[in-house]
Amino acid sequence: MPNGVMMEIPGLMVGMAGVVLAFAPVNSASAVPQVSLGTISVGAGRDASNAEDASPDVDAAAAAALGEKGFTILNDPGHAAYVAEVVVTRTDVGAASVRVRSGKAAVVGAGLSVPIGSGGSRIVPLQRTELTITIRKRGGAAILWHGAAMTVRSEGALNASADGVASALSEAALRRYPAVSNEVTSVP
Repeated sequence: MPNGVMMEIPGLMVGMAGVVLAFAPVNSASAVPQVSLGTISVGAGRDASNAEDASPDVDAAAAAALGEKGFTILNDPGHAAYVAEVVVTRTDVGAASVRVRSGKAAVVGAGLSVPIGSGGSRIVPLQRTELTITIRKRGGAAILWHGAAMTVRSEGALNASADGVASALSEAALRRYPAVSNEVTSVP
């Protein structure tokens, strides 16, 4: 190749030093619309007859997580630029054996009581909880962003309160925002 002459092959360009540059064609039709930060309403547009979806704990946790990402939360969906639909599904997935503290407390020394476990256990149900957040433009049907997270916890566990689970799952679902992923984030 003469000095300064470029040879062009579709998707490749070979320069004077023999360096090959690859160019991928851009297909703008497949690009995902971006969500710019702005006002958002949480929970609007979903089937409010489902009691699990309509939980104030879930809405509050999702709103807090969206606020941490920079959105301004509005209670009126008619004035928000975006609408976040939050859906929670719970499924019983089995049971687990947990240790139970029972028995009497032994008094040691000057009034210190130490519970003595009987070494017993009981069976508790395990529940898989998945939270999905979908962001749409107000009045639009196109999904602009989607995120999901799930956890499996035993009933009555210290970290299984409704607000605690909703908060952990909302934060995890938005962890990759603004990147769009079809993966479900797992939360221990």
